[in-house]
Amino acid sequence: MDNNNEDFIISLAQEIETIVAKDMYELPFSINVIDSAARGRLKEIAHSMVLAGILTYPEFQNSFLTNFLGISVSKPMKVIIEVPTKNNEVSKALDKNDPDWKIDILLYDDSHYIILENKVNDAKETPYQIYKYVYGSDRLSKHDISQVYVVYLNNLDNAFPSEQSYCFNGVNVREQLGARFIVSSFRQDIYAWIASISKDIKPDVEPHIYSALDQYIDYLESKFKLSTKYKKMNEDIKGYLFSKYNLENADNKEKIQSLNDALNQVKSLSERINNVITSLYEEESNKSMKDCQNQFEKNYPNVSIGHDEHSFGFKLKNDIWCGVWDSHYISEAKDQPVWAFQTKNVNDTKKSDVKKILEKSNMESMAHSDKKGWIAWGSSQHIFDKISKLFNSAKALNLIE
Repeated sequence: MDNNNEDFIISLAQEIETIVAKDMYELPFSINVIDSAARGRLKEIAHSMVLAGILTYPEFQNSFLTNFLGISVSKPMKVIIEVPTKNNEVSKALDKNDPDWKIDILLYDDSHYIILENKVNDAKETPYQIYKYVYGSDRLSKHDISQVYVVYLNNLDNAFPSEQSYCFNGVNVREQLGARFIVSSFRQDIYAWIASISKDIKPDVEPHIYSALDQYIDYLESKFKLSTKYKKMNEDIKGYLFSKYNLENADNKEKIQSLNDALNQVKSLSERINNVITSLYEEESNKSMKDCQNQFEKNYPNVSIGHDEHSFGFKLKNDIWCGVWDSHYISEAKDQPVWAFQTKNVNDTKKSDVKKILEKSNMESMAHSDKKGWIAWGSSQHIFDKISKLFNSAKALNLIE
């Protein structure tokens, strides 16, 4: 059998899913409150809330500071989540109207400013993400750079983020912080740390703390398949892979090499499948965009519109276009068309005009503003309702060209 054949890879994946389903079905019955409440996958903000809650307990906080940062404090630091921060330089470079970002978890006192970045669900980096947290205006007014720490928490590994996350305008935050820039993972480091601190909690003395830690440990064990109850499933998968790749008698180095090659093939296939899915989403959003165009022309026959293969729109004053685009330009919209305001040379006057239209349409809270030349945009399945509302608001404000 050709192990490089995509049919082989697909067959392999299907068989492994069968093994997983069978072995999971045979596991003893159990209930995890977190898993039930989250309906499976816990969002990153929820992980941050749990971790922040653990860190408010003085003994746990001291343990975390000692184990992860090698520091100790005489009294507990303040712990807060979703901390808004601003950096006008980065805002200008990204051409963002809204310069607010949120630090996932922040620990601080007069002498320390500790940023925890949570990537437990592999969220994508945003441009200059760590830089803008470290050089946020709130930190600059209270703490020196020598008091700053970053704990970057990956899902599975200890890989540093890319330079585009911690470098900006010639400043390299990773170099500045040195040993105070720590990378750890939930699968290895956070799980092991929480498992260790839970051993010091007596269930009859502090039942709620013990129960909370026990439930979160159980959740992480299920998420990362770390529990001994998954041993049979892991062994079954291992045996199946070794058999299919003729690795039963190979040494570990050869097994690692062969399975890494297989993993690269899977990633390559995954990318191609994702490309097909993206094109299908685009086809659906394009159809919706054209349906919307036809309906718009029918309802507003006297309005002059411009259009191309992927969009249509009408012109406002100050050289602003308001219209509908398919997901060719904004892939994250998937199968939904996008309403947007587009212009060259964004300035305060244009931003003000768009803001007035959005406010009159009660759509200001729905707008994104992180695309070059796009003052505001949003996706919707009900795209005709949205573009009609924007048109009527612009007309009422006398902003139609």
